Formats: sequence, structure tokens, C-alpha cells
Amino acid sequence: MILMEARPKPGDGVAWPRAILLLPLVWWTLSLGSGESTWCFLDYVNLAFHEAGHLFLGFAGSTLRYLGGTLGQLLVPAGLVAWFLLREEKPFAAAVCLWWCGQSFINIAVYMADARSLALPLVGGGICSVPGNKGPTSFRNRASPPIEIASSEAP
Repeated sequence: MILMEARPKPGDGVAWPRAILLLPLVWWTLSLGSGESTWCFLDYVNLAFHEAGHLFLGFAGSTLRYLGGTLGQLLVPAGLVAWFLLREEKPFAAAVCLWWCGQSFINIAVYMADARSLALPLVGGGICSVPGNKGPTSFRNRASPPIEIASSEAP
């Protein structure tokens, strides 16, 4: 029971490191929310889990292989939210991971919006219109009925 007494209590001076961590998160939230930028330092981390999702769900057929990237990118931060809340009882860490999950949705939205123009570069080089690459074209081809994106630009 000595271990239980060693846990920090609220107000024990651990608020400053958390406040320092919150500053860049607030900045990125405002930047992403305003549409000023769609890039965040976690995009590289998301990319690793996105590609791992394709790998781990590749055995389950083409649909899950395509969706595996997005699922991997979302399930890792969501799983960490559950871990920190239910097992570790660390709500601040869970909140940061929940922020990561939300940021991942913005990353996915950028990828899905590219389904028509296919301008995003691929990990291995080139762009998404490389022959044989299914990337966002699978999203575009599977949409039924076809999805039209409204634009404020004149045709």
C-alpha cells in the first residue's frame, strides 16, 4: 500500500509541465481549426500507423486493406485514450491522446479531399495517380452515388 501513497495528489506542483505541453497543442488546434494549416507534427506519426494498418489488415481482403490505413491511424490514439483512462487513470494523458485522435481526423479529411485531384505525394514517391495505386481512388470509386464536392470557384 506504500505504492498507493506515492501517487501525486492534485495540486502537488505537476501543473506547469502540463501547461507547457498545452501551449503547442492550443497553437496547433487554432491553426488546424482556422484552416490556416493542415500540417501538424503528428502527421509523421499518423503516417506510420496508417501504413501499418494497411499491412496488418491486408490479409482481410481488399476493402479492409484499403480501410486499414485509416483504421490504424484512428485506432492507435483511441486505444491509448482507453488505456490511459481505464488502466492508468491518467485523464490528462487520455485528453492529449483524444486531441491526437481529433487531429488524425483532420489528416484523414485532407487525404479524402484529394480523391479527385490525386495531387498528394506518396510515401514511395510519385503521386496518387501512379498506375496500380489504389490510394484515395478507392474512396472515389467506392462512393455510391458519386460524391460531388461543392466549390466556390466558377466552372
